[in-house]
Amino acid sequence: MASRYMHPILICREASKGSVQNCWTEFYIVLNLLSWGNKLNSADLTEQAKEFIVAEVSKWWTAEKKPLLLSTLGYVVRQKFLENTDTIIPNGLRRFLAEWPVVRVLSHPDIPQKVGAIPLDVPVPEDLASLFGRSSSPSERNETYGRAYDQHFWNTFVYGFPGKQFVIINKESKSWRLSEDTSNIEGEESYEIDRSYIVDMPRETPLNLKIPAVHSSINSWLLKNGLDWRIFASTIRRQNLHANDAISSVSRNDFCKSISKLDSYDLSRIFIPLDIVKRMIEG
Repeated sequence: MASRYMHPILICREASKGSVQNCWTEFYIVLNLLSWGNKLNSADLTEQAKEFIVAEVSKWWTAEKKPLLLSTLGYVVRQKFLENTDTIIPNGLRRFLAEWPVVRVLSHPDIPQKVGAIPLDVPVPEDLASLFGRSSSPSERNETYGRAYDQHFWNTFVYGFPGKQFVIINKESKSWRLSEDTSNIEGEESYEIDRSYIVDMPRETPLNLKIPAVHSSINSWLLKNGLDWRIFASTIRRQNLHANDAISSVSRNDFCKSISKLDSYDLSRIFIPLDIVKRMIEG
């Protein structure tokens, strides 16, 4: 009798020496073995997907204390499993999580399209809207996402690090450096960057998703440690900030004194809207 692991055509050739019944018997055995192998592979992928989803939702909750939107989670899952995604979640992520409730799925009470996931051990408040959090205003988003950080500092939250990572800050000069160990130097403070703050997204993730996520993670870390983001601003941005501080420190009296030193010709070339002059006079 032919081996069960031979190709079906070879089996039939081998079985032709015997009976046709032997050929079909062996053929069905091979089909069953292949089917069993596919089911095993699918089950293994499902387990990997469940573990991945739990990890992603937990990481997001630790950093943001808000549900991870299924639209974002679905994209990350697709990027992780690529061509196997249709095998794992053929009917969509929401149905997958209904069949495998490894995380808790919640809908915003006022915005049905806003569906997110939180870890199973997180208590659900009566006010679900508060769990999703209020939307930040355009000015708040511009203030946060418009920050330009030092490239080494930014990359730490994007690419991670092999062991531990600390930010060492000199309290007097406000200078900083990255280190694998804490500092024992007097006048320096050490702040650890926990691995949960690393934004572990595939390289193919669109920038309009990745950049806000990195900004949000950095902002959470800064708030936790009570640090001013300007310490980690890029060199050019830091120079601009210092220039703005210097300009704002000039008093109105200094400005008026400077104006009074100009001769009549220079004064005649200055055009100031009357509403501005009124506000200057009123103080």
